[in-house]
Amino acid sequence: MVAQGLDISPLKEMASEITSRQFNCVRLTWSVNMFTRYTYETIGDVLDGLDIADVKSGVEKHNPKILKMTVTKVFQTVINCLGSKGIMVILDNHISQSRWCCSLDNGNGFFGDRNFNPNEWLQGLSFVAVQFTCNPYMSFMHF
Repeated sequence: MVAQGLDISPLKEMASEITSRQFNCVRLTWSVNMFTRYTYETIGDVLDGLDIADVKSGVEKHNPKILKMTVTKVFQTVINCLGSKGIMVILDNHISQSRWCCSLDNGNGFFGDRNFNPNEWLQGLSFVAVQFTCNPYMSFMHF
């Protein structure tokens, strides 16, 4: 539900590595459920619930402050760190449920799919739009 690699390297180092390779943008995927169901859960709680202790211990080693942050706060922190390095962030609402994707039958992509709720999707889109509307390094896509 958050940027991959936070269990492998400090966030600031990752952002510096991106700019050192002369990239100027990254695509961050997000799920609707991140902002409609897990908004107030900490990353530590989410990782505990997923029973992935190795990821949690990696985050604790490389980015310990984020374990106590909410899902929303971590997402904002990643985006702000990237923006501070002049990296544009393209937000991609890639999936509805917070889980690994993609298959032809996950039922979780778009209108008519069994796990896609249009009202919850609009709630998530609205939340993200409000959170990041003033960030000059943001771009947004859905498909």
